[in-house]
Amino acid sequence: MHSTFGLLNSQGLSTILANDTNFHDVAVETAIENLTVITSGPVPPNPAELLNSNRMKSLLKSVESEYDLDLLNLEQWVCGKREEEVK
Repeated sequence: MHSTFGLLNSQGLSTILANDTNFHDVAVETAIENLTVITSGPVPPNPAELLNSNRMKSLLKSVESEYDLDLLNLEQWVCGKREEEVK
């Protein structure tokens, strides 16, 4: 998703979950009005563990309280390889 919006992916969901970073520090406003994106960030060695963590549950609650619609695109994490590595 980061390439779609022309964003860097050096920080993202993995950064938030692995380092207990505040999501506001990682979320990026896009050129599209009212669209904020949190990229995946670097693929962690333990994606399933992070996605099932209390930090993830807390993050989802925080995001749900501030935004009208929350979409998750976690294909990279679920498949275990980045799209660029598959090509």
